[in-house]
Amino acid sequence: MTRMGGSGRWWPWSLTIVLGLTVAGNAWLWRVANSDPSFAVEPDYYQQAIHWDSTTARSRRSAALGWSVDASLTAVANGTQLRVTVRDPDGQPMQDVRLSANARHTARAAIIYPLVFTPTIDSGFLGTVPSTRSGRWEVRLSAVRATDHYVATLRLESVPPPDR
Repeated sequence: MTRMGGSGRWWPWSLTIVLGLTVAGNAWLWRVANSDPSFAVEPDYYQQAIHWDSTTARSRRSAALGWSVDASLTAVANGTQLRVTVRDPDGQPMQDVRLSANARHTARAAIIYPLVFTPTIDSGFLGTVPSTRSGRWEVRLSAVRATDHYVATLRLESVPPPDR
């Protein structure tokens, strides 16, 4: 009886090569998936789900305050400016609030920019994102005055500067 294909010692090597290629392929896929800035996972999603009731209650308290927000994005030379005006229930601008926000462009949702605001002369606030990307942005805004805390998620279009 003769065996075909030689001594039969090749199969452990072929199995090792197949397993090695599988591991290398999975490592490459993991690297590609984790280096794509357009792919994002909601931060602390599990904690948000656990605290869903308190998050919903905070949203209801924000709505009960009667505050509103006017916001616009404009691309400038060194980034994108976010102009915000917080208004009281009577529609009057409020300057005695502390603002904080995180912004992200929806095409690069993995990159989150924290914003620092400065008051403007017209009773608003101005913050700059170090990105000139135009298009749709998501801004998560927080406004605090004394014990009142207002939260809002804004979806805004970045307007390019007018041509001169």
